[in-house]
Amino acid sequence: MEPQVKLRIPRSLFEKIIKDLRREHEFAFERAGFTFGRVKKLGEDQFIVFLNEYLPVDDNNYIDDKSVGARINSAAITSAMQITFGGSKSTFHTHLHDFEYDDAMPQFSVVDREELPPIAKSAMSFAPDQVHGCIVLSGNSINAVVFLPGYDRPFKPIQISIVGYPMVFSFPVSPLLTSKGDRYSRQSFLGEKAQDLISRIKIGVVGLSGGGSHIFQQLAHIGFKRYVLFDKQVVDLSNTNRLVGSTLKDVKNKTPKFVVARRLIKSLVPDAQIEGGQMLWQESPELLQGCDIVVGSLDTFAGRRDLEGECRRFLMPYLDIGMDILKSGDEPYNMFGQVQLSMPGEPCMICRGFLSEENLAREANRYGDAGDRPQVVWANGILASSAIGVLIDLITDWTAEKNRQVYLSYEGNRGTLNKHIKLDYQKLGDCEHYRVSDTGPVRL
Repeated sequence: MEPQVKLRIPRSLFEKIIKDLRREHEFAFERAGFTFGRVKKLGEDQFIVFLNEYLPVDDNNYIDDKSVGARINSAAITSAMQITFGGSKSTFHTHLHDFEYDDAMPQFSVVDREELPPIAKSAMSFAPDQVHGCIVLSGNSINAVVFLPGYDRPFKPIQISIVGYPMVFSFPVSPLLTSKGDRYSRQSFLGEKAQDLISRIKIGVVGLSGGGSHIFQQLAHIGFKRYVLFDKQVVDLSNTNRLVGSTLKDVKNKTPKFVVARRLIKSLVPDAQIEGGQMLWQESPELLQGCDIVVGSLDTFAGRRDLEGECRRFLMPYLDIGMDILKSGDEPYNMFGQVQLSMPGEPCMICRGFLSEENLAREANRYGDAGDRPQVVWANGILASSAIGVLIDLITDWTAEKNRQVYLSYEGNRGTLNKHIKLDYQKLGDCEHYRVSDTGPVRL
């Protein structure tokens, strides 16, 4: 089996690199730089590279050579190797082909293919356990070749992701194809290649009861084929008021919620690839880290905090849904909920005040005023459907809405779902709690 490599870069860093590479130089036709990251090995010859840092080439380190777009001197390479040295950094020579169409995958020139691999091989000598390579960018796309530990020849990543709103996915070794057939014809407005893209994306779902059951049901109807599912619990009688796909027979048999989800998905997508199981995600974090997007339907603030932190570190957008029911004095019970998108490189749920030490401490003493973990099927359905709408737009960009911030507030008693007022005062940009520079595995 050929080695498999995925490459992820946050949109904030991608745009920073593009801006630098578009600066004019006194004599060089192009600019170059070095992008650094960390690598996580998920299995035998399976790697994910998380790009998180960029070093421009100093103006004085270009060589005046009109035969090429840009040529850099040994001092520029030495500066990059000093960062690589020590073995904890992946290193990628990076340049821009601005003459390519923005959304077209850029290609390496003949000169690139001859002169750039030796730079990557130099990085291998400084950090032999890392993944190194070369990157070429266009306005909104990316291409790469990589060198892997133990191999002399280069490989193309099976997937490259620009992590932002919207996501951009590149498949250098397998181009997207136009979907054919009638099954998904009524969602063709999502884009000519949307269905093929949907079939490739790996979605993680953590929490398969309540809102989570609406999530996996709708994903299956839409045509997703790659899942990682986590839920430790089995079906009990109290679940049947909200767990889509469950039956009274499942209560009797103590069927794991994971089995209910797998059964429903397979009934709609027989060739679906379903990983995970009757477990917490913490019991198999590598499975979660391999996902492209994660959706959480968890009961606790602590659970959300831990899951968001993992998604931030491994450059995965995290969609969170949840609801609660509270009562004040003689007033009726008040149902409310939220849908949030936590995007690496943008404000997190701590920044928004949704997660705090105060509500984490309060949670330890009680959960809801209508009993332990109050849930109803219709509110879960509203929140989950809204999250699925965000997820589909995030992948397909069918609304063409850029840099969207998602924090929706649900008032069940009024039947409304609106943009949360906090977004009007939220500053954009990298948050202080999860910095892009810290993404990837923890350094030892």
